[in-house]
Amino acid sequence: MGNAIFAINWILMGTMIAALLAVFVDPADFWSIQTIWTATLTYCAAWLGGFLVLFVPAGMGVREVLLRLLLVQTLGISSEQALLIAMTARFFSLLSEGIWLAIGLFIREG
Repeated sequence: MGNAIFAINWILMGTMIAALLAVFVDPADFWSIQTIWTATLTYCAAWLGGFLVLFVPAGMGVREVLLRLLLVQTLGISSEQALLIAMTARFFSLLSEGIWLAIGLFIREG
């Protein structure tokens, strides 16, 4: 069950990257299954790279740099667009984690 939850999470994160691509780059080209799959794999690889760097807390900065580089290489977008997407994705990721933390604390208190 745990693996299924993680798989759903990664697919949602990849869909978020595809949505950011549609917002910041071109909405017409980024809603295919292949783009969502590529965005998911790109996000997973960047997340894993940030996770494996042990001396940086929570992979701060490492994930964004890796995501930017991977987006440029895999999807052929400009480095500036990729950086904007990486930073926005990090913001939304932190925001969602904060919301889940608040929900967990609320449930625990209740």
